[in-house]
Amino acid sequence: MSDFIYKLKDIISYNKFLKLNNKIIKRLKTQRFLAFLILLFGTLLLIYMIKVEDEPGALPLLLIIIGFLWLFFIQYRIKKINSK
Repeated sequence: MSDFIYKLKDIISYNKFLKLNNKIIKRLKTQRFLAFLILLFGTLLLIYMIKVEDEPGALPLLLIIIGFLWLFFIQYRIKKINSK
């Protein structure tokens, strides 16, 4: 009987772990989408500023760098969680 209880506790704790893991992955996917939007906005702003002002400007370059770094960091975290 006690083996059954221990197995049941293990199953319950594993299900809680999976639910928590799914919540974390959903948040990370949302962050990945936001990072992609920042990267896209920076690229579009860079193109616009080059056409209009003939200079790229610092803000679009900063947005592109932040978007890339954030995207790579989130991808690393998602792969790290999925490998467990």
